[in-house]
Amino acid sequence: MRDAITAVLEVDPSFKGLTSEAVTDDEIHAACLSVATTMDFSDMVGNAEFQAALLAIRSAHRRLASD
Repeated sequence: MRDAITAVLEVDPSFKGLTSEAVTDDEIHAACLSVATTMDFSDMVGNAEFQAALLAIRSAHRRLASD
């Protein structure tokens, strides 16, 4: 997941200034659970990982923006 988060952060300018280290393990875990319960598992695992990474990043972004 950390590699996927890093990859998203490298290409998405909307998360400028956010590092993969800022995304907590709890945010990653929650994002994975969310994706696992809502995703069509006929999709590739890489897509699930990407979606979970994006959710975790968004969560960290919201948390840090509210501080």
